[in-house]
Amino acid sequence: MDAVGVRMPWQEDERVWEHLDRVAEESWPAVKDFLDVLAEHNDEISAVGQALMFAGIGRFLASYRRARQEGMPADEALSEAVRQVHGDNRIQAMMQGAVHQLIDNKVGEVMNGSSE
Repeated sequence: MDAVGVRMPWQEDERVWEHLDRVAEESWPAVKDFLDVLAEHNDEISAVGQALMFAGIGRFLASYRRARQEGMPADEALSEAVRQVHGDNRIQAMMQGAVHQLIDNKVGEVMNGSSE
């Protein structure tokens, strides 16, 4: 909050960017090691689990970190990392599955007469 008690938007709070940089830099080596070991067990992990772990967390941290190392400002690096995650086929499939499930549930409600 500023001197008059008005909270600034998160995008303008330097602490957000400092902590995001710190999380990406400090956690990436351990996360990468974890994902490398976890990848050996891909056949045991659901498609949603793979999407969340590898395409979500892994791709986000790797993309953000790489963009920052290439000199991209933090806000642009965040946008790039989100774009990379969103564009991953596993995330796309997970999102499509969620949409299909919502539609199927709504159709089921209508067919059973329990729609609001």
